[in-house]
Amino acid sequence: MLTWSSYHDPDEAAWYEVDFTDRLGGDEITGVTVSLPKPAGLAVDDTDFTGTMARAKLSGGSAGYWARVLFRVQTATGTLDETVRLRIMTG
Repeated sequence: MLTWSSYHDPDEAAWYEVDFTDRLGGDEITGVTVSLPKPAGLAVDDTDFTGTMARAKLSGGSAGYWARVLFRVQTATGTLDETVRLRIMTG
């Protein structure tokens, strides 16, 4: 499981991204879904992708908690999952 090094400010909406280049083997991302298996008060406001990157715009959050964000990308040959931990900033 990856961990983002920056803290999320619960008073702001921000984009977070995952680079799937090393796992794609020359394939490209054709779609993305983002879910919150451990939401810690976060909300997914939007998603986006390029050939190798998946992004999610996240807002909210409960100060001091860790959230888990699951990126599921679709490719021509199947799906890939990546879960990332994100710490919610405290006051």
